[in-house]
Amino acid sequence: MHLGHLSGPYLAGDVFKRFAHLCGKRAAYVSSGDDNQTYVVTTAAIEQRAPETVANDYDHRIRRSLQGGRIALDAFNRPDARHAGFVGGFFTKLLNEGRLQVKETPCLFCEDCGVYVFEAYVGGTCPTCLEGTRGNICEVCGHPNDPVGLIEPRCTVDNGHRLVRKPAPGLFLPLESFRADFERYYARTDVVWRTHLMEFVRQMLAKPLPDFRLTYPTRWGIPVDIPGLGGQKYNAWGEMLPGLLNSFALAQEAGGESGAFAYNPPPPDTELVQFFGYDNSFFFAFVHLGLLFAAGPRCMLPKALISNEFYELENLKFSTSLKHAIWVGDFLERYNADTVRFYLSATNPELQRTNYVESEMRTWLQDKLLQPWERIRQAKPGNFDEAAARRRFQGYAARLETYYGVQFFSLRQAARVVVQALNWLARA
Repeated sequence: MHLGHLSGPYLAGDVFKRFAHLCGKRAAYVSSGDDNQTYVVTTAAIEQRAPETVANDYDHRIRRSLQGGRIALDAFNRPDARHAGFVGGFFTKLLNEGRLQVKETPCLFCEDCGVYVFEAYVGGTCPTCLEGTRGNICEVCGHPNDPVGLIEPRCTVDNGHRLVRKPAPGLFLPLESFRADFERYYARTDVVWRTHLMEFVRQMLAKPLPDFRLTYPTRWGIPVDIPGLGGQKYNAWGEMLPGLLNSFALAQEAGGESGAFAYNPPPPDTELVQFFGYDNSFFFAFVHLGLLFAAGPRCMLPKALISNEFYELENLKFSTSLKHAIWVGDFLERYNADTVRFYLSATNPELQRTNYVESEMRTWLQDKLLQPWERIRQAKPGNFDEAAARRRFQGYAARLETYYGVQFFSLRQAARVVVQALNWLARA
């Protein structure tokens, strides 16, 4: 986990949960490990280790980062037998209900590796924005892509390998069949999302929605137990939605409750709020939402889809794969977690990209937080009008409630309110 991850969905979700508790509400904050992603295999190849070893190692590092950043998740589980069983059962049920399809489509096959290539296994140029990308999704523009439609596709193991088109069957989510559901959902006025996400949604809905492949002929992931798809594994991005439902059930069970909400309609006063990076918009705004439509009343729809843009380092996006990053675990050995959380709140990329510079962080914290706090701490009793201060702070509390609430959620604005209050107190 790098500083860009922490500045985005993880810190936002943690703050939102804390505020819910402060307001006397019950809240469960869940996530899970990403063991079945294709980049586990590609990273293992680069590091010359077994994928299982890589997954174990990075899971330990991620948990260390979450703990160091004081991210209070109620469930952060890894894919296990229960997870796999729930995922397989979820998709089998949707297939039996006629909500999913099995069909054969062209795929890219590496003749030198002897495997189908997709996601992290294939690179090329995005046909939508012309940026360098991997297969199936472009992290820059957020648009999905079919690996066979990439410009100049190449095998990521070796650029010189020969790629050919080769058909393969798979399980598909026909997103276009849920167009009316998407249009009704995105026309609602009681659901919260940010401007860039809605721009992306409008672009996607302006053309036919693609069928999303839920399984691949590959060696890594959860085995598919569906006739005609022997040897295939579930796409980790599709797996994520039922996996999060399972995580929610685990959080409930840890609190002494039944995990039935993951399988049955939720109570009417239950709300789902999702935090994610903009590069994952297609998955949350279409794939996961489409799966929720397919599941019907068994699952709740999100009250809010809160995305964030990229946090940049030296004006380039933080990147795990390119090792262009500041690792949270190492970073928090040098800086206090509370001050780091405060700075990331004030500078996080809610609506546009922001750039991290360590020297700027130190200066900002000194000027905006530490010096005013020290002036307040050392202040001597004087003619301080406490009654007037209390009246002022009623407005302060109201502003914080606005920016911590789901409708106008903004860590940047909340941090600004705190800075203004500290400086006013220091002067007073």
